[in-house]
Amino acid sequence: MDRDQVLKELISQNSVFHPNIQLLKKFVLIAYYGWLRINGQSPDNKFSLADYLFDEEKIIIDYNGLSDKSRKKFNHWFWKSHANNAHRAFLSDAATTDYRGYTAEVGLSWWGRIINWIFYRKKSYQWPLSPVELTFDYQLNGLEICKGQYGLLVGLNQFCTTKQINKYHQPGDQQEEPLLNTKRLRLTDDMVESLSSLDIENQEYDSILNSPHPFSVHVRDPKKRMKAMFEYRKVERFITSPAWYQRLWQRLVNSYTEKKESVKPEKKRSKPNTFHPVLKKDKAEVFQHPDTGEILIIEKRPEIDTMVFCGGGAKIFAHVGAYKAFQDSGIQPSKFAGSSAGAIMAILCYLGYSWSEILTFFQQFKEENIVHYNIDSSGISDTDALKAALDFMIIKKVDQILYDYELTAGKEKAKVLRNQVFERGVISFESLKRLKEGYPSCCLGEELIVTATNKEKRKTVYFSYEHSPHKEVSKAGAMSSSFPIVFKPTLLPDGNTYNDGGILSNLPTEAFSDDKTTFLKSEHENCLKLVAFQFDNGPERRILNRFVHRIYRENFLWNWVYGLLTGVRDPVSGWEQDRLKLLHYSGQTVLIPIGNVSATQFDISAEDQDKLFKKGYKAAKRYIDTRYQFSENGAENAEYLHVKFSGIEEAIYYSCFRGNRDWFEELAKLGLRQCMSDKKIEQLREMYFTTAEREKKDPVKTTKNSGGLFDSQLPKVVEKKTVKTNMRIFQSIYPIFLDIPYGWIKKSSDLSLYKDGRHANSAHSPLRALHSLNLIKGETHILFRIFVELLKNKTEKNINELCRQFKILEQSLLHKNELNQVALFGQWDLLPHQVNRILKLCENKAWAALAMLCESLKNGEEPLQEIVREGELQEMDSTKDYWQINSPKEPTPTDHWYEHACSYTISA
Repeated sequence: MDRDQVLKELISQNSVFHPNIQLLKKFVLIAYYGWLRINGQSPDNKFSLADYLFDEEKIIIDYNGLSDKSRKKFNHWFWKSHANNAHRAFLSDAATTDYRGYTAEVGLSWWGRIINWIFYRKKSYQWPLSPVELTFDYQLNGLEICKGQYGLLVGLNQFCTTKQINKYHQPGDQQEEPLLNTKRLRLTDDMVESLSSLDIENQEYDSILNSPHPFSVHVRDPKKRMKAMFEYRKVERFITSPAWYQRLWQRLVNSYTEKKESVKPEKKRSKPNTFHPVLKKDKAEVFQHPDTGEILIIEKRPEIDTMVFCGGGAKIFAHVGAYKAFQDSGIQPSKFAGSSAGAIMAILCYLGYSWSEILTFFQQFKEENIVHYNIDSSGISDTDALKAALDFMIIKKVDQILYDYELTAGKEKAKVLRNQVFERGVISFESLKRLKEGYPSCCLGEELIVTATNKEKRKTVYFSYEHSPHKEVSKAGAMSSSFPIVFKPTLLPDGNTYNDGGILSNLPTEAFSDDKTTFLKSEHENCLKLVAFQFDNGPERRILNRFVHRIYRENFLWNWVYGLLTGVRDPVSGWEQDRLKLLHYSGQTVLIPIGNVSATQFDISAEDQDKLFKKGYKAAKRYIDTRYQFSENGAENAEYLHVKFSGIEEAIYYSCFRGNRDWFEELAKLGLRQCMSDKKIEQLREMYFTTAEREKKDPVKTTKNSGGLFDSQLPKVVEKKTVKTNMRIFQSIYPIFLDIPYGWIKKSSDLSLYKDGRHANSAHSPLRALHSLNLIKGETHILFRIFVELLKNKTEKNINELCRQFKILEQSLLHKNELNQVALFGQWDLLPHQVNRILKLCENKAWAALAMLCESLKNGEEPLQEIVREGELQEMDSTKDYWQINSPKEPTPTDHWYEHACSYTISA
């Protein structure tokens, strides 16, 4: 039997008795609905779909256009549901490689098979379709799938296939058959939805196989097509170069066979390469060549609204400089992602902090403030102090936004919004989303994504409102920034440990994909609205400066060492992927030279901070100046996308692939005017738009992952008032902890207790620090003792007064030189009214009077306080300590609020 009869007989078999036939049917439908490319070109309509599918060349199903959700859904629908019927076998003639950033086919020699058998043990899935027969007729005996990272390599076990010339290459072009990598099938999320909803058994397979592919075109110039396919294979490095001795022999042969007399070739008249405009839509314009019918589409690249920051420890100052350059140019994105230190940068940018506020924050990022030495086998310090620093910035901004909202919307609406934000007792991704929805004009961004590395599963985890709405933002940022060895990994309730997000994805551009807001797309499915910030450590510059066939990868020894240090298997593969992403985003990356600054340095000098800042600013300014034009309305992107199609048919097919109904209808009108059949237009409309739109009317509701990765340790039913009080206390005392000099605590044992207390400070339990601070008994500065006394005598009823007094302490710490007096040091036992009296002197900056008072207190004396009441200078009994300034009201003791009972205590 010939091929068509064999296929017809196989596909007509009952899938119940022959379940593997259903897999074959799915394969046919995938090829029929997908974006099929033949060496980068559209299929030729003189060949049927069966001609392309059932020959010696394998086909690659490319995942790069699919979301993770659609990829999983497609794999399950296509082959995983049939995996029980397959048997595993070692690779025979071909394997997959992924170093280009997409799955490609590579041939296996006998030596390659031995290497795979000994070291890699990679196997393919094979499904039998029919038994092998002793005949010279065409046979289709099985289907084979080899998995790659970015796609599937699908081959068919066949016998007696027929060869067709001019299908993949020009005969005599020195390419050996099988060529490999000739057929690539791209899918989109919409295509996967359409495929999974098809009735597999009730399709007209005979018509599908014997007709040209729906995206096939009429080839006007076969030579031009062959040349284009050859160039595609050459650029993608699918053509193997001859060995050096073969090239040398060819040169010798050519030198002896070339003609002595050169004939001057006749000059051919070149046709004018002019395109005429035929359509203008949105920010795109369509041109057509009057002679060849070629279509050229030019579209303006969208404005930047997304930033992705790489990790790099202390190099973060360069990110701040780059961010300043964009803010100075009026470019303010709303979506942010980052890994490691870049995650902290992304969080602060998302919160709406200016570059100057972010710079000040990082300048306070000293080793003593974030690393608490408690060494064990997993690391030096936990991430509690790192989380506390982020909590301070997050709470500060949220409070500021809620205060502004109260001024504009009123107290009642602000109260409702505040309750929504703090519903779970923590500020989660959902909290910030609700705050943005309740107050759309606030400074928060639209989307935030930070990464972490799951050590056990060796994969990158993405934390965001979409993936983990109930997760605490500060904890996600602290985990992403937990540099191995320095910081211990975080154990979460799911049983897995998580640490630095930069181990496997230091430049998480994959967090954002093409949103299809433009008709044209990039070659690598990039998010066109994105700009990435990457530090130049050496290999990065070489990647951008030249086209590289294979990106740099560290050797196995370094891989073993880094794996031992990070606790993650094969970390080098992650760095290789980062360089690959850099190659794909080469036109959308600000590459910042950083010199010899190490990622593990915390306390770099102010001079080095300034140098990094300026380098980041200069690199970003250069990027902006070369891509943007400036006017009175601000900066505007001056870049354009363009793509050329062989004709209007191919342009219409492209609109189907992009799933853009508006563009399809506009281009279809042009196609009908240029003799494209109405039947063909209607077929495409039904296949790629009508079905998909019907499915979108009733979407399947999915619940976001609210699982227990690191939900708040607070109970689900929390006292919201306590939560808010704790956060206010934390916000007041955190900057004081940062500013208290070590010299104010004289004994080394007491200093160690102070560091323990500072490290214990957290937004959920700000008074936990007292467990250590109460044990300090040695000589200390008077203001340090005041700080401890205020924490000990906390009360909820007058929380505003307590926070005001903490603010006085914070402002006093700005005058360390005036406070560095011997009289201010001692062992203190203060009464509440004495605390108030000292704070009053600090508020008035009466440093000399403060020193005199402290000397008296150390001697067991307390001088009377001079006050002014109703214009008269009077002396008061120090035991009562009534005071008032120029007021006719009745005197009120300032320590009165200490005496009131609290409805409940603040959680410690």
